[in-house]
Amino acid sequence: MIADSKTLDTQLIDARMVRLNHVSGAVLAIVPEISKLDEIAAFMRDRPTLSERTVITTPSALRQAVWRCGAERRVKESARHLFDTRAGFSARIVLSGKQGFLAGLGLCAAAAAFASGVATGLIVHLTVSMIYMGAILLRALALGHTRKSAAIPQTTDRLPVYTVLVALYKEAEVAGQLVAALKRLNWPASKLDIKLICEADDHPTIAALRAEELGPQFEIVEVPAMQPRTKPKALNYALAAVRGEFLVIYDAEDRPHPDQLRAAHAEFVASPLTSSACRRRL
Repeated sequence: MIADSKTLDTQLIDARMVRLNHVSGAVLAIVPEISKLDEIAAFMRDRPTLSERTVITTPSALRQAVWRCGAERRVKESARHLFDTRAGFSARIVLSGKQGFLAGLGLCAAAAAFASGVATGLIVHLTVSMIYMGAILLRALALGHTRKSAAIPQTTDRLPVYTVLVALYKEAEVAGQLVAALKRLNWPASKLDIKLICEADDHPTIAALRAEELGPQFEIVEVPAMQPRTKPKALNYALAAVRGEFLVIYDAEDRPHPDQLRAAHAEFVASPLTSSACRRRL
């Protein structure tokens, strides 16, 4: 059994070791690096008591154990943390007191206008037209600031890890198409962190995904059943295990162009707002 704590989530990102609480005493489960096997063996030979209480495991097995251990804590944080800490940004409150007051004031004004015989239709038409014109002008300004797209480099050297999040619910029929599309992404598989996020009780979708030949870049994340069953909650739940410097969210029905990640990364690197930070990492 693993004792849950907030720091335990670091093992979802970089699975190295966890402490297991066993009836016979503490046991250390480790994921050794191949390059350090000789060093670890020498360390254990000098500490026979420790070696008797150490077991070897795989990164995927360790992550699965950590997912199960902290599932209840994570799902509660995913659903409630924003409301508990910054309620004004949460959609749990549909209408605030101020918004309700303004909406009521607007309805009263409209009712009074109709009752007094004012040309309400003309006023409404002019108001809506101004809003629509404002939207058109905003798009025109955006088009005026567009620049030539950055060239997409084909080299795979020094590319960062890219996380892909896909939330699925009752999407068994499109699981095969989704996995095939994600496999076509023109990004090194070793630097892809693809999380397929499913509700834990959505057994058909999970079974359909497991039936596919998922590579090591894929991970199925099972979100414990808890209301509300929303995509934001599912995505928040998976954030604890995100490894990438860059992140993209797709829907189950999306079929992204194979070069989409490279094009997005090239734009980030070329942007004057992010280029210096990207180049420092590269």
